[in-house]
Amino acid sequence: MSYGEIPGTTLSFPADADYSSATGLGEQYKIIVFDTDTAGNVTAKTAVNATTFPIGVLQNRPKSGEAASVMNSGVSWVQVNSTTDIAGGDAIAANSSGIGIKTTTAGDHVVGRALDARTSNDVGLIPVLLTPGAIVKYTAP
Repeated sequence: MSYGEIPGTTLSFPADADYSSATGLGEQYKIIVFDTDTAGNVTAKTAVNATTFPIGVLQNRPKSGEAASVMNSGVSWVQVNSTTDIAGGDAIAANSSGIGIKTTTAGDHVVGRALDARTSNDVGLIPVLLTPGAIVKYTAP
């Protein structure tokens, strides 16, 4: 079954960089984490790995300092790279560019669960049921 976007809660934070000028999808639909500016204010930035706590998925293309709309519940499109095949139900975490990847690594922070499969070895969009902050379970030795 294929799902589209089902908006949930969307929060706004100042963007830490200019996300408006990229070609293609750019930063839109990438996984976002909290950051702070030099004054200590909370900002939104693209995630850099699976071990940082995601707050959601960027929905727009703001310039630096403009409101970054970050969806943190519901179903959102997420940019994914399916170098490892993604199946419905797989846990999705961020790679070093904020793009979603399948993870089974214990301790990884996930943004949600894939609702569709993707097997192409390139970047594309899939719907993801957002559950930011969930952690892949540790398995006892």
